[in-house]
Parts: sequence; structure tokens; C-alpha cells
Amino acid sequence: MILFVRHGETEHNKQDKMQGRLDVPLNEVGESQAKLTADKLKNQDIDVIYSSPLARAKQTAEIINQYHNKPILIDDRINEIELGNLTGTKRDYKIIENLEDPEYAKAHGAEDFGSFYKRCVDFYNSIENTNQNVLIVAHSGVGYQLKKYLKMNKDNIVSNCEIVTFKK
Repeated sequence: MILFVRHGETEHNKQDKMQGRLDVPLNEVGESQAKLTADKLKNQDIDVIYSSPLARAKQTAEIINQYHNKPILIDDRINEIELGNLTGTKRDYKIIENLEDPEYAKAHGAEDFGSFYKRCVDFYNSIENTNQNVLIVAHSGVGYQLKKYLKMNKDNIVSNCEIVTFKK
């Protein structure tokens, strides 16, 4: 089984700002969301937890892990997309769409979606065939890329602390 959870809310989420790799912690709502998600997953069989290196994901993973006491493995491949000088700006889906273009991304010091997709898929392929029950705690962008790869409904952004089943 492979489950995915997006981190809890941050102040930047609340303000509808693009965070990228800005390392911001959970806010009070985010901590509460993580606790509710931990409670939902407390009876779930989890062998290993993978987390993005960013604080908001690690905090969420640690809160969930209170019921499991399993290793939390940090993996850079599930880090959020690098947004360069677009980090901290108001969420704009036109800008996000422009990250499909490697030249646009490069001009802003950002990562293009092709590179982002490749590293997310590389991560997923490295864990897909393990006999372990895996929990991934990462970001909406990572969830989007993995849903795209798995041919799931990628139109729906993964909400804060939403649980998505990638493999049963």
C-alpha cells in the first residue's frame, strides 16, 4: 500500500501565496489538521514514512508518526518545486502553467515541470514495488505530479492533510 498526505496548512497557504521551497512551518490550523489526519491513520498499517525535507512536511509526518513510531526517511525527490524569484508571490495559475516552459522557469531561477515530474516519478518508481506499507508526506505539487503519473484525476489539487491512496 502507498498512501500520500499533503502537509498541513501554513500561513502562506492561508494567504494564497506560492511557497515552493520556502521553509515555513505549520500554523495552528495546520497542526490541528495533522493531528486529525494522524487520528484517521492511527490504525493503518504503516512500515515506513517518507517526507520532504521541508519543515511543514516533516512536522506533519512527525505528528502522524506518534501512533506508529516508524522511521521517517527524508527524500529530496519529493521536495516541492523550486520557484526561484516567484517564491512568496500570490498564487497565479497562469504563472504556474508557464513553468511548463523550461526557458521561462530558467529565467525565474525556477524548476520546470518536466524536471519536477521526472524526479517525482523517479521517487515513486523506487518505492512502488516494495513489500512495505508506505506513507508519503509531501506537497501539493508532488501530489499533482504523482497523480498525473498514475493517471488519476490530477485536476483536483490535494488539500492540506488530505489522504490519497496511490496503491492498495
